[in-house]
Amino acid sequence: MKHLVWALLVFSFSVGLRPVAAVVEIDCTYYHVDIGGQYEWTEAAAGLADFAKTDRRAGLLKVYVHNDSATPVPVEGVALNGVPLADLRENDRHEVIWWRTWPSPVPAGGYAEVTVRLRYPLESDGVLTLQAGDQTLEATVPSQPPPFRIETIGWTDRERQVTIVAQQIRPEPTHIEKVLLDGVDVTDRAAVLAPDFFHGICPIILKLEQPLEVGSFHTYKLVAADGQTVACTLRTLDEFMRLGMYGATNLEEDVKVGINEATHFGPQGCRTLDEYALYGLRSAFHIGETPPSEVRGHPAVYAYLLKDEPDGWDYGAEEWPMDMRIGYHGPDIVRCTQQCVEADPVKPVMVTVDLTFKPANYYVYSQIPDIVASDCYPLTIGKPLAWVRETIEACRKAAGPRRVASIPQVNWEDRGPEMKYKRPPFPREVWIQYLYALGAGARGFSGYEYYTEANHHGAREYPEIMNAIGETFRRFQLVAPLILQAHPTDIATCGDENVWLKTLVCGRDALLLVVVSNDYESLPEDFVHQPKQQVEIRLPTIPWLRPAQVSQVDDGAFSSLPLKVSDEGTRIVLSELDTGQVILVAGEPGLPAQLLGRYRRYQTKTGLAIQRAYQHNQRQTAEAETLERYIVGRYAQCAVSGPTPLNAYGIETSHFWNPTDTKYNGIEWWTEATPRGGEWKVTISEEQAGVEHTVYFQMANWWSGGYLRVEVAAADGSLVLAADRPIWQGPIPYFKVTFLAASDYTIRILHAGEGKPGGRLSESIFVVPQTAGPLPSSGW
Repeated sequence: MKHLVWALLVFSFSVGLRPVAAVVEIDCTYYHVDIGGQYEWTEAAAGLADFAKTDRRAGLLKVYVHNDSATPVPVEGVALNGVPLADLRENDRHEVIWWRTWPSPVPAGGYAEVTVRLRYPLESDGVLTLQAGDQTLEATVPSQPPPFRIETIGWTDRERQVTIVAQQIRPEPTHIEKVLLDGVDVTDRAAVLAPDFFHGICPIILKLEQPLEVGSFHTYKLVAADGQTVACTLRTLDEFMRLGMYGATNLEEDVKVGINEATHFGPQGCRTLDEYALYGLRSAFHIGETPPSEVRGHPAVYAYLLKDEPDGWDYGAEEWPMDMRIGYHGPDIVRCTQQCVEADPVKPVMVTVDLTFKPANYYVYSQIPDIVASDCYPLTIGKPLAWVRETIEACRKAAGPRRVASIPQVNWEDRGPEMKYKRPPFPREVWIQYLYALGAGARGFSGYEYYTEANHHGAREYPEIMNAIGETFRRFQLVAPLILQAHPTDIATCGDENVWLKTLVCGRDALLLVVVSNDYESLPEDFVHQPKQQVEIRLPTIPWLRPAQVSQVDDGAFSSLPLKVSDEGTRIVLSELDTGQVILVAGEPGLPAQLLGRYRRYQTKTGLAIQRAYQHNQRQTAEAETLERYIVGRYAQCAVSGPTPLNAYGIETSHFWNPTDTKYNGIEWWTEATPRGGEWKVTISEEQAGVEHTVYFQMANWWSGGYLRVEVAAADGSLVLAADRPIWQGPIPYFKVTFLAASDYTIRILHAGEGKPGGRLSESIFVVPQTAGPLPSSGW
């Protein structure tokens, strides 16, 4: 009997160890067709239709899967209509541009979105073959797109409220019946504000009992009464609206202006990000393919930027015909986005797209990252400011419901005859660009650019531009919670055909009206405009909102405007429209006061951050100056001067010590040549041999695309020390080395790695034996 029991136990145990077959099911599918307007093309893009001329358009296959097992399952699209996706990408028509599963693998019990980006219109129903672990699935995607889809999602109330906006893309009657979140029917918690659509939209306000975690994946699904279904899978973004500048580096000044983010072309280190955090600022920066381990999850990280302007890189992809090159780098962006999410599940990934293959570029790349940014510098190339609104509109229609950011022109370039307007923008041109971007659907902003280098003349050179940026950002900050959930529409109208007007639907209780007078002209040396008087704006009766108060959004304040509400709608009159305005239409009388209270709390927090940061920086400066005095005073006999500059040159600077009173007390480089840095010769005596030494030096302007390398070599060339460090913490860097024998040695301090190859080093270093006594400083 005991043997029978034991046998049964062994049998039960072995069965328990057998892996349970993963079950992945197709949840829903649809064809996400490209939608656009009358956009000017810059280069031919085969298959990606001119939207204004045809209804047969390319798009994306969307397949949603549910993993009904207790373990994550990898799911991958492998074939379309029986032909491998890889073959469809590489054939002579390059029919498939990129594909991915989001998230990957599919979480246990979770959902994911499988996307295939097509180059050509879907002629008939497509059958997408998926490999899900050991399963092979087939999903049929109808060639007829549904009459609506999800175009905007915004997270507010500390991620406890989700604003979803469905957009009609065909005029046939549609009624939204169900709202699902991760497969759970949450219709009873959702306020469906226009289930039959109003002016082509249906806003939905979803209240959650628990907040969504920032960075977490969620699948949102809407079901119409006739069973047609659309969905989207997104990572949750926090309630931070980017009001940034490329290259902003004077953090205290930036905060005072109203800037809350700076974007950089190279990776940032912890020390830099710590300083940003002190000021309450964030930074977006390029990271190559994956973020450095030491910055992952840092509170000052806004987003990781991948390959800058991949559409521009596509232009040089000579392996493919010119009219098919757009999207050549799509798989690289997909792969790097996945790597970033795996490395840092909290921080979003952002890609910037320029004007190459416009507007096809937006439709190819905008669905990959969490945030897509469109840069457009119209004055530089002699194009109208309206290009800013056009590019954002195309980008938003391509990216929806992902967040779109705008990068308008606030500098100027002097690169020869192709630069049409060799002047900075006038302040009104700055304001108009930002208004165009806001009205077209941007929910983040970053001016290009702050600093001056080579033939780029930065905004900081021009106080009038910085003031215009500051006034713009402070206005936007005042209504930031509304902008983060805004969806652009044409609900409001104006009888003046020279007034550009957009209505941003911002949840249940508010609208923002973006009003721009188009009576202006940008000239090579001038900007002329004609202010308008008595501009009348009309709003129809809106089913979910009856205007209670209308206010002009000013610099840190609201100004009440008269309104007349009747059964036919609402009439608002602007006594004067200089160039443009943002108007708040509130359904709740107390909303302006709530927004103003939030803004004043933000100002208080900003002021305290400036104070704390100043005190922190004062302590650091005092520590560095004290250490410098100790080192130069105590260890004068240990100074080693007269380095050999390696692809560098001498400079005069007041920021480095100068124990030998030399004219050029520093060395500097700006080159991609290697090695770059400095090389010092030092002779070690018998008394110093076998003794640990500390080498103190100073560095500055170290471009963060590279890293620090130190090498100590014996007379025969053998390395005594070789070490790399990406960043420094503390005031004065040093490293330790033990010279094993009395001899001549070479010390090299180098800038290594990729990135903008700039940096500075002190001309003198101090090679201090341990017997001299230690000093507090920042070690390796």
